[in-house]
Amino acid sequence: MSLDVDFRFQVPDAQAPGAFAVARDGLVPLSRPIVLVLDRRDPAVAAVLQAVVLPRPERDLLAGIHHAERRAELTARRAALRLAVGATLGLAPPLVPLGRGVAGEPEVTGFALHVSVSSRGHRLAVGLWNQPIGVDVEGPIAEAALPRAMMHEREIALVEAAAVADRPVTAALVWAAKEAAWKAAVMPVSRDPRGFAVGVEADGQVTVEDPGQPAAGGIALWLPEIDGAVAVVVAGVPAVAADGARV
Repeated sequence: MSLDVDFRFQVPDAQAPGAFAVARDGLVPLSRPIVLVLDRRDPAVAAVLQAVVLPRPERDLLAGIHHAERRAELTARRAALRLAVGATLGLAPPLVPLGRGVAGEPEVTGFALHVSVSSRGHRLAVGLWNQPIGVDVEGPIAEAALPRAMMHEREIALVEAAAVADRPVTAALVWAAKEAAWKAAVMPVSRDPRGFAVGVEADGQVTVEDPGQPAAGGIALWLPEIDGAVAVVVAGVPAVAADGARV
């Protein structure tokens, strides 16, 4: 069975009260992972993201990015992260207590809430869950652009097994799943990405084979709303063998 994810396609209301009653220990009672999926080409989405006021240190850091489109993409990504977390906790975006983890991943300080964020061009995705979560978004990947040197042989075979016309979408799904698995496991940059393998089934189920690591699994879907692939991987989801048995 695929991971049950609450995909949301509307920008959260920054003025609305928190969606969940947060316990004193900082636990946010989510019943399933939430993934906010946005398209920056939508004028309404762009307007809301541009209205978010980022804290001064973040603004200064982003100002140092010279490539204008990349700077705009990363600014929107940070705004979306603050909006998503703020809407969940009932905090204005500038007041969301964000920090950085050991691998540079975003953390919500003082709350038992795990987050992940990704962007690719106009596409944005933010994931929230009570357990480690990885989210990645990708556009179609041409076969010539496939990062084979960073892929397990089984992942490459999965892409090559698809019909030629379907390979850009299949490649996007597989690569998004791999990136999401990397984020969910908080792997160090030094880790050889060929040392673990992801699989994407026809129904979108993602399996992760990584010897010696905790079980993980998820879902990868092609979403026409953004003309892109979104993958969500969470820790603690057992892999499922071909015969349906949990492994």
